[in-house]
Amino acid sequence: MMRARPAAAVRASLERVISRPGVPLQVRAHVRRTHGALEAEHLQVHCDAGLQGWMPLSIMKAHQQPGKLPTVIFLHATGASKEMMRERMGRAASLGFLAAAIDCRYHGERALRGATSPYEGYQEALGRAWRGSGEHPFLLDNLWDLRVLVDYLAGRPDVDAARIGCTGVSLGGMHTWLLAALEPRIACVAPLIGVQSFGWAVQHDAFHARVGSIPAVFAAAAVDLGLSSVTAEVVRAVWDKLLPGLLTEYDSLWSLPAIAPRPLLVGNGALDPRCPIAGLEAPLAAAREAYAACGGPEHLQVLLAEGVGHAVSPEMEAAVEAFFCKWLLGTNEAA
Repeated sequence: MMRARPAAAVRASLERVISRPGVPLQVRAHVRRTHGALEAEHLQVHCDAGLQGWMPLSIMKAHQQPGKLPTVIFLHATGASKEMMRERMGRAASLGFLAAAIDCRYHGERALRGATSPYEGYQEALGRAWRGSGEHPFLLDNLWDLRVLVDYLAGRPDVDAARIGCTGVSLGGMHTWLLAALEPRIACVAPLIGVQSFGWAVQHDAFHARVGSIPAVFAAAAVDLGLSSVTAEVVRAVWDKLLPGLLTEYDSLWSLPAIAPRPLLVGNGALDPRCPIAGLEAPLAAAREAYAACGGPEHLQVLLAEGVGHAVSPEMEAAVEAFFCKWLLGTNEAA
């Protein structure tokens, strides 16, 4: 196992790779509606310069619920949008949470106009990033946006800033785990089918399913590198460009332990080819060691769903609900 890095060093690495000039926190297009027992808000938050700089945000909570509420951020998968999380948000709101969801860059309301589909537009943006656009639309730009989201939520009168959690699916699971490593204001996290070891996958020729989720950028990189197929060399080069420092500074081996002692639930399918379980042995061992050292081994929960591939099982859904009820509400209401 490679040597552990202090949580502060991991956080500093993430701070460095997302760093950019800030913009004034502004809100526009703020619409409020009531749907039965729930209140919904739709708005845009100014988070960055440029065409992707307005972050679409949806919020749900129980109608006329008073006080400062525990809050859960829900993050969508590749090719989806915040609408994917609507059912989960409604359930959370009915349990007493304020629920929030954004469209990640080049997804949902931020999809590239003129592209064949939102997914193809996202792939085009990744290709431009590989060729030097200066953007980092895979993970890093969204981490910046999520930090702005935490700023916004923490300033709302109906949010308890000490009780903000996050969960996400696939791409959203990756954002969830890295956000917790970056942002100490996140109280607890439950990443689903997103936690993986990028470095292990490169070393063990286990990257093909992950490459298949966003194939265009890897195909372009192979051409640019003069290779006839996507090899480990190509994958490493793409990660170094899109996620500088990932393989040596903030991959799961270092960033999972950095979340300790805050409660962490990792939910993965035991047969998931995009997040190979064998690659998680060392990161999970490092995380368990970190949680034990903090005196809170019970704050780390790992759920490996037997017979499940890259999918969220009903068992995972129930576990996430119970997790947030326990750590943010202090109840067993979801059980």
